[in-house]
Amino acid sequence: MAAPMKTCGFCKKNIRDKSYRSLASNISQDHYGNIFKILGIAMTGVLCNQCVNKLNRIRKLNGDIETKVVSLTEERDKLLATLKTMPGIVQQCVSTPRRGEKRPLVKQTPTPRSRLKKSLFSTPTRKCSPAPKVTTEKRVVTQVTRSTQTKQPREDFDVKITVKYPHGERSKYVNTEPEKSALKAMMNSKKPEAIMKHYRKNDKYKDAIVNVVKKDIQKEINVLVRRNGNVFQNQSSENLLKFDWTAVSHEFQAKAPYLHNILCGAANLDLRTKKKLPGVITSAAILLYTRSQGLNQLQYILGLIADKCGMTKEVIDF
Repeated sequence: MAAPMKTCGFCKKNIRDKSYRSLASNISQDHYGNIFKILGIAMTGVLCNQCVNKLNRIRKLNGDIETKVVSLTEERDKLLATLKTMPGIVQQCVSTPRRGEKRPLVKQTPTPRSRLKKSLFSTPTRKCSPAPKVTTEKRVVTQVTRSTQTKQPREDFDVKITVKYPHGERSKYVNTEPEKSALKAMMNSKKPEAIMKHYRKNDKYKDAIVNVVKKDIQKEINVLVRRNGNVFQNQSSENLLKFDWTAVSHEFQAKAPYLHNILCGAANLDLRTKKKLPGVITSAAILLYTRSQGLNQLQYILGLIADKCGMTKEVIDF
């Protein structure tokens, strides 16, 4: 006769194999007793592995919550202790009593009179009350220096990401740098430069950014070396006569913006005066000539100028 089939107490599915857990065991009572008290049901029967995994997840979350509360409480106590040592707060606590408390009465005991015989011609002396004693606590308060007013370290935080799909959502906690700082900057609507600044601090992301920019520059150069690239190409004699630094710079920037910006940044080009513009265009022409000898417009113009100025052919070829 076959053994009776077990049924999960939560999902009511039949359990065929031995993949179940009995709730009557002592281990189950210790691990899941609090969860069943919250659910308000009796802890009897068996559960399948899927339902047990959910209980384990709840148990882990309870532990994480307790750990987080303890860490936050400790950090709060540290901040409160630091604030209590600041001069302004200590002065207010010393000078003003709390609500419902009265100032302690200071009993001034008079000095005992000396039983000396008075002379007939003695002048009266003024009795002075004794000066109040300064406690050591007040001296410590008055000697608080600026060194105690140190800036507290930045509070640690975690970032939770939730991605919503048509049939559900997924969440993940990010607690590593620079990812969580960059995500926090995105949440605060910071500028792209501020967001990328966090990634730039990490060598892994810095190398990835350089590789992405390098691939984009290679694509721009592939466009420039085509036959219809027009930039730095000697197509006709009219182009040589109408050569203009500014026009070539605009055309170069339109077809290769990344390479143009890098060369302008390397030369520290002032966009208003553009005094260094010929140097930037000449550098680009020399670099691109190593990639394709068809980009020889500027070299041809400089050769004609050198020839008209009397330079020998051997020097020009060299």
